[in-house]
Amino acid sequence: HGGLALGNSLATALEMAGLLVLMRRRLHGLEGKGIWNAIWKAGLAALGMSAAVYAWNTQSSGQPAWLSAAAGVILGGLVYGLMISLLRVPEVRELSQTLLGVVRRRITREAP
Repeated sequence: HGGLALGNSLATALEMAGLLVLMRRRLHGLEGKGIWNAIWKAGLAALGMSAAVYAWNTQSSGQPAWLSAAAGVILGGLVYGLMISLLRVPEVRELSQTLLGVVRRRITREAP
């Protein structure tokens, strides 16, 4: 099974590289610096999330599996979200502004 997973991962990576080349040609650039900046920030946030979930798993060994898993997912999501916000990823601001706009529209539409 490991060879199949490795082969699939390599094929997907090659496909991604090919598509990036095609997109760069058609779009006359892809702002590579911005992409690499987002990649390292997301990677750093994922590393922090992994550390938090690992620490949780070592401390929750006596808990039921469903509780340990659910709490780990929630903790991981919160840590990732917090770190990505602290690292000032632009998409987080855009997402929060979009969600805030949706909430404001619903509130004003439902107000008498």
